[in-house]
Amino acid sequence: MASIKFSGASNTGYQTGVNHGVIRHRVDAEQDYDDFRREVHELQEEIQGLRVKIQHLEQLAERGSNTTSVSAGAPSSVGFFRFRTCVVLFFLIFLNVAGSAILGIYWAVRFDKMGDGFTAAGWLVAIGTLLLAGPIAYHYPRCSCWITSDKPYIGRVNTLE
Repeated sequence: MASIKFSGASNTGYQTGVNHGVIRHRVDAEQDYDDFRREVHELQEEIQGLRVKIQHLEQLAERGSNTTSVSAGAPSSVGFFRFRTCVVLFFLIFLNVAGSAILGIYWAVRFDKMGDGFTAAGWLVAIGTLLLAGPIAYHYPRCSCWITSDKPYIGRVNTLE
């Protein structure tokens, strides 16, 4: 028969002569099991979160495969604010024409040479037109700036076919 000896406090709060190691291992095993269950629960929550993300990405992929273009209905954007690309191009065209007119008038008034001033203004319009022709030609066939859900084609005819 085993005798019980109390020799002070230990990890378990009591100590026995024969069963001391068994009790300590049982308490450690229970703590390890609780830690293991906690980790498993955390991993299950993380897996569930990843499943939700995967389902969301699959839905986005299905929507993208149903349309001809992923962003066919969305207007083009520049930076943080949403600007239609057409509006940006119109603004650059306006700056080109207004800048050339201001240059022509300034040159005519300042140097008293109207012919030279409007020749320079003509050159400015020509250079601006050359610089804007590429972006306009690239944007036009892909333009979705004015497409809405209820009117998918507002008078635009594809001339490149």
